[in-house]
Amino acid sequence: MEQKNISNQAILVELNIRMPSFRKLDRKVSKEITTSKGASDSAARVNKNLLAGTDKLTAIQKYVAATRIDFYYKTLPWSDSGQRLVDIRNFLALKDWLNDRRDEYNRMVGDFLVIYPHLVSAQAFAMGSMFDRSEYPDVSEVATRFGFGFCFTPLPERGDFRVDVGHEIAAELQQEYEQLYKTRTEQAMEDLWQRVYKAVKHISERFADSDEGKRKVIHETVLTNALELCELLQVMNVTQDPTLEQARRDLEDALMGVDIVDVRESDGLRKEVKRRVDELADKLGW
Repeated sequence: MEQKNISNQAILVELNIRMPSFRKLDRKVSKEITTSKGASDSAARVNKNLLAGTDKLTAIQKYVAATRIDFYYKTLPWSDSGQRLVDIRNFLALKDWLNDRRDEYNRMVGDFLVIYPHLVSAQAFAMGSMFDRSEYPDVSEVATRFGFGFCFTPLPERGDFRVDVGHEIAAELQQEYEQLYKTRTEQAMEDLWQRVYKAVKHISERFADSDEGKRKVIHETVLTNALELCELLQVMNVTQDPTLEQARRDLEDALMGVDIVDVRESDGLRKEVKRRVDELADKLGW
């Protein structure tokens, strides 16, 4: 089967979020520990957390981690350099989401920078003899270490390999690029299939009785996450794979209108939903 060209259906996006770690190797304390233990100098390394216990910094760190997780969820893998694949139908929604996340990030960083000098003063008491004022950059320098950036770039046309080399070399490079394009497209679609597989298997597992014949705890996210995936798949099927689209519809049909409270209270409904997703799994050879 000929590999579908998705250049007009998808674009690439890169996300780059920077923030300082505020961790510093304390060579003096490291030396004291290794000497006291009779160990070699390289046996232990003590890294100081220069702003330990700072709520606003912790909040930024958690916000960045959550942003990355959601970004990976909303996009598909493409290259090892950090580029991710986005269906053109999801471009505007993703761009708006990134703008909102960036605005909130900048607000949080701004709040942190306002109190940064006071935090440094507080650490003089918290760190005792380990405190070294020279390890804390000026607030203007700290500000440059934060950043939230993203960019969208066109997906290169499959077969478009323009380079001024000999014909034989160009043909070889073209062949290599064709294979790379094919592999990356397959990997992106495999990522979607894995998401569907995990959702189906998770529902089937949670809706089954335990080995003791008791009901398992079923969190609402078991259903909501699967339905959100069904919605997302409508704008992430970059190759417009009809089999994937049918699987999406079947999963959505199996869960549509199902209420988590009813599932928890009704053995019959729980078994019926499990039957539906198991039927889908069998249909897909899972």
